Amino acid sequence: MERGVYKYPDIDDRNFYGNIKNTDWEDGGLEDKYIYEAIQYIPKEQRKTILDAGCGLGKQIPKLISYFEKIIAIDPDKERLKKAEEIFNRAKNIEFSCASIQEFVRKEILDCILCSQIIQHVHTKDVQVILDKFKSLLKKSGYLIILTTNCLDEKDVFLKVNCETNEHIPLTEEAYNGCVEINDIHLPTRLFTEITLKRLLNDAGFEILFLRKFNGYPKIKGDNFIFARSK
Repeated sequence: MERGVYKYPDIDDRNFYGNIKNTDWEDGGLEDKYIYEAIQYIPKEQRKTILDAGCGLGKQIPKLISYFEKIIAIDPDKERLKKAEEIFNRAKNIEFSCASIQEFVRKEILDCILCSQIIQHVHTKDVQVILDKFKSLLKKSGYLIILTTNCLDEKDVFLKVNCETNEHIPLTEEAYNGCVEINDIHLPTRLFTEITLKRLLNDAGFEILFLRKFNGYPKIKGDNFIFARSK
């Protein structure tokens, strides 16, 4: 792997759709329901520009395209971003950019940011950096939608997922951060407790409007859906 070039280890989400997303995962479409509920909460005059931070293959874009005048979709993986561009090449209100959240620069202040399944895969020191970055990019009282992991234990759990075999390997926090830096076939994954997420968002200057569970919760550990507003 060329230094500085990021490639998401689960190519085309094959491991996710082949092994992780199963019948226990299904919960009647709560993810879509919560996204639409959050969008409806946002005043129409504040639906001009939204950042899809870590858009990947563009899974969330169809849910946004009819509600926002402009979508800025960024991702550090060139191949995944290219595939998203090909899918939405006729949409005139989407701007694609190959960049990590940490590197992203924008003069235009944003109305809203959506970040789906990203912060659980970055270095632990980068989570607060990313949330602080979101705060700086948003207008006053701008909105943030975050989809991320959920932990049923008392403390955050760290592991790596082999994207070829789907083996889940427990890690220490130090080993997890080392896995982030290696960028190989393993997907480093942090499971967040509600306490951790609330602290991080509060420290970044966000007020949580609602925090809910989806993706099979409580049958499986599920995920956190967070809708917040900058203070």
